[in-house]
Amino acid sequence: MEGSGTKLVVTLVGLALLAGGASWIYQYETTHRATEFWGPEVATLIARPSQVEMRQFEPPVVGTESLWLPGALGAPQDLSRVRGMVHLRRVLFGDKNYVWDQPINLVEVTWRWRLEFAANNRRGLIVLADDFATIGRLDGEQHRLHAANCQPMAETLQQYFSAIGLGQDDGPASTGE
Repeated sequence: MEGSGTKLVVTLVGLALLAGGASWIYQYETTHRATEFWGPEVATLIARPSQVEMRQFEPPVVGTESLWLPGALGAPQDLSRVRGMVHLRRVLFGDKNYVWDQPINLVEVTWRWRLEFAANNRRGLIVLADDFATIGRLDGEQHRLHAANCQPMAETLQQYFSAIGLGQDDGPASTGE
């Protein structure tokens, strides 16, 4: 009888390790392209608790490939504690939310929104097109804009930002848990 308890514990530990490994592989397979797109610095700021601000380009910026996006920025809206921020962070890592094989012609994109994720004297800048169908990462070291087609999540982004009082309506953000 004593041996059966040991076998049960070993079996349960084995199953736990197997399930953990399968979970890790699944997570990697469903998020690795997006994580590579964001880069280690920005991905860390998106994934972990950080200050999040959203600003609007006034006027919207059309057709640029540079970090130095011309145009003024509107007043910052603190989104750090806005309802749904955890879900937004998660959505940004889903590979299925992007069309990876479709190149972006940056000259045709109208950038309207800038999200800034900041923590520990580091910051990551993300820009969103006016229709939420294109998203970009601003590379602060090389002063370049890296963009991806995010059409699969465009409607969700538009609904989310409208629901919290941003987006096309430009009202104040509501907070909540």
